[in-house]
Amino acid sequence: GTTDPDKVGNLTVDAASESVTGDAITLYWSVPDSGGAGNVDDYRIFPYSVGRDYDPGVSVTGTTSSLPTSSFRVTGLSGGIDYNFIIRAYKGARVSVASERVAYRTRSVVPR
Repeated sequence: GTTDPDKVGNLTVDAASESVTGDAITLYWSVPDSGGAGNVDDYRIFPYSVGRDYDPGVSVTGTTSSLPTSSFRVTGLSGGIDYNFIIRAYKGARVSVASERVAYRTRSVVPR
């Protein structure tokens, strides 16, 4: 078919997985109905934050070889920042609508 991939659901942030410096955290989501093997080429996670420029997103398939996957560890975050995470599914040139946003504030590191 030529339809766009389905919206990705149930995006959640695993607070227990957050690094001690707040620069990495694991996200989980539900593989969409159209997201079985061969139906999604890539997911991209977008860690938006207030005052930052547009983020091109983090390619899940750039770092993992097997889809469908339903979790990913996002690195390179900053501590003490309010992020709004979304995820989109990609198939060729087609892209799903954005998932629901998940807000999360990374922990601040108190200098000693």
